Amino acid sequence: MKKLLLPTILGISVLIWAAIPSIPTAKGTMNDTEHAMSQLLPLLPSSPYNYSRIRIPQHIGGDSTGFFEYNPPTNTLTDEGATLGRVLFYDTELSINSQVSCASCHDAAFGFSDSARFSHGINNQLTDRNSIGLANARFQPLQAFFWSGDEDTLKHQVKTAITSSKEMGMHLDTLVQRLQTIGYYPGLFTDAFGDPAITSDRVFSALGQFVRSFISRNSKFDIAAETNFQQSGTEAFFFFFPTIDSFPSFSQSENRGYRLFIQSGCINCHATGNFVSLFHSNNGLDLVNTDLGLGASTGLAWDEGKFRAPSLRNIELTGPFMHDGRFNTLEEVIDHYSTGIQNNPNLAPELIDSNTGLPRKFNFTQTEKEDLISFLKTLTDTWFLDDPRYEDPFKVGQVRTIPVSPMSSLLPDDTTVVLSQTPVFTELEAIAFPNPFMDEVSIAFQNEKKEPYEIRLLNISGKVIQSKTTRNDMASFSRKDLPKGVYIIQAKGPSKLKSILVEAE
Repeated sequence: MKKLLLPTILGISVLIWAAIPSIPTAKGTMNDTEHAMSQLLPLLPSSPYNYSRIRIPQHIGGDSTGFFEYNPPTNTLTDEGATLGRVLFYDTELSINSQVSCASCHDAAFGFSDSARFSHGINNQLTDRNSIGLANARFQPLQAFFWSGDEDTLKHQVKTAITSSKEMGMHLDTLVQRLQTIGYYPGLFTDAFGDPAITSDRVFSALGQFVRSFISRNSKFDIAAETNFQQSGTEAFFFFFPTIDSFPSFSQSENRGYRLFIQSGCINCHATGNFVSLFHSNNGLDLVNTDLGLGASTGLAWDEGKFRAPSLRNIELTGPFMHDGRFNTLEEVIDHYSTGIQNNPNLAPELIDSNTGLPRKFNFTQTEKEDLISFLKTLTDTWFLDDPRYEDPFKVGQVRTIPVSPMSSLLPDDTTVVLSQTPVFTELEAIAFPNPFMDEVSIAFQNEKKEPYEIRLLNISGKVIQSKTTRNDMASFSRKDLPKGVYIIQAKGPSKLKSILVEAE
């Protein structure tokens, strides 16, 4: 039987296809296999990551405390639902021009916010407001999302972003039609919802689940706070902050900043263990409002210029700051509260001097400013930012094991350590024959050292159907009992992994 050497596509995949009917798509006319290869396949673990059983510390809202936890019974967070949501979150096909994804404006490296003042949507349009971070969004007490609280559920939030003419500009019927032409989605929707039906509501539900899985809990503050919480046995309470005035693991500057954060009243607008607002407020950015904020939604004069104070988690990385991104640094933010608060008619009472009726001037010293910033940096959670559960599955790389969390020593029931290591993608010549995949398909690959290779046959959504181990340089799979469709064959060695797409007639 003649062997057919196939060209490398995108450095990792080669493709065998049969003549199959062409299907009209949002991009033009292409067949299923061609559309499947029009972008990288998502690289997913053979078993879903743990999204639904991440142990939440009590100071954040775990166990029975549940600080405002938003986890609606009509869209319960599941591992499979969040897995689908992860793929959707990073898929540019959700935008009308196939160039913008949710992650375009919510980058994990920046705490799922944007490093630009305003984000770039379709046709290079700019958003009206700065991208808000998504860490611990499920604990937003107002259940009001966006800066002005325009949406009351994460499902509605993602729908608004996807359909916004300035952001992703997608029409819902086009969204469904497009996803139906992408080979890996029916399997992912089946895993998440029990059948392959693709609907816009399911898209929003899965994205909502994925965002609700964003649990930042491993910052320096978290470890110190949870340690104190467990040692003291104190019940969690509404504004949870430890009753001690310092943490043994903090530096002197961090502890001074922590105390100043509480004593100066920062906690009034950044409350609970998630440092989020309990209400909308005006923080005196302008004497005359340049953005009506909540007032644009309610139509009430006393709501004008009011916004929700975002979580301070990973605040070191989520700049520029404020709803319009006017401040580039934390120093500028603190300077505003120190001497720059404007006498807006809707100014928050906490920012008004009770003696003069004028805006407060905190007049922080340089040392106090530095101490506040030192404390704020204890809220940076590098563990969260590097969590493989939240990585872009379309990037060439590896499916990584979730390492043991620092919080695991405090939360012994944690179940986030899952999966086995999968090697990095590297170049590996591979041959698959015959073309197309009929009664049997074989794969040949380089294995001069006779190393053990696991050869796997997977469906288009990444589930392993057949698997075998060999030290030779060839393996075969039977077509028996396999329905028509696109399949993936992987040759996985000690340090190499190669994927081939095959079409079963």
